[in-house]
Amino acid sequence: MPHARGARGARAGGQGHPPVTVPRPELPFYPAQLSPTWTRALWRVNQWLFLRHLRIQVSLPPADLARLQALPAQGAMIIASNHPSYPDPLVLFELCRRWDRPAYFVAARILFRRLWGFEGALISRAGAFSVAPGGRNQAAVDYARDRLRDGTHPLIIFPEGHTFYLNDIIMPLKPGAADWALELAREGRPACVVPIAIKYHYQQDVRGALNRGTQRMERLVLHGAPELPPGDFWSRLYLRLYRIGDTVLSRYEERYGYRPPRGADVDERLVGLADFLIRDLERKYEREA
Repeated sequence: MPHARGARGARAGGQGHPPVTVPRPELPFYPAQLSPTWTRALWRVNQWLFLRHLRIQVSLPPADLARLQALPAQGAMIIASNHPSYPDPLVLFELCRRWDRPAYFVAARILFRRLWGFEGALISRAGAFSVAPGGRNQAAVDYARDRLRDGTHPLIIFPEGHTFYLNDIIMPLKPGAADWALELAREGRPACVVPIAIKYHYQQDVRGALNRGTQRMERLVLHGAPELPPGDFWSRLYLRLYRIGDTVLSRYEERYGYRPPRGADVDERLVGLADFLIRDLERKYEREA
């Protein structure tokens, strides 16, 4: 498939106390106003401006494009893609252009309010509807179900739920895509779930970019580059990144007053700090309950 180169309510409770639920109000919902004419115009803007600005070239094997074009033109269809990086929606938008199929997709609610609502007006006409990350999204869920029942255009979702910046690993999938497909099947409306894989390839020697990024972190965290023993690029890079991570972790341990066991490695210290912070929150909410 495409190769790109280049809240729930807070709950608290302690032993002997019932959980306390703090509901969050649902924020205003922005539905899609999908216009095929607008969408095709924005496909070109995405192709010639956004992807070029990010220096992304999308490679879609002809056999995969033929499989997409052979899918039914009508009916419930879920395009389920992995989510390795932030430009993924632009990559899928380009996929829709080559497929010549406008689609519905979710977008963070904040995008609909940027530029005095102008950005929201554009992306809604391209098929976007809003979700509030970390908030209640029942209106968005209901809207997505209705669009699937209508079956006019596919629905693009990311079952991982978030961007994890993992190019070769799929994180545990949320059940939404499977649940919606099964729900439609029980209603006598068979749904087509199309898996899409996005994988990024760096076209040039990546060592220069890795070195520059590591140097920036060293200046910010270590206030300079430390002395390293001789070795090849990759072993030295590992040591540099390890020292940066160790320094950041030590600062958080000092900030929150956590003292790791003597001799603990970085993994054990991370687990210990997380457990320390969670226990502190449990004690806090137990007192409030």
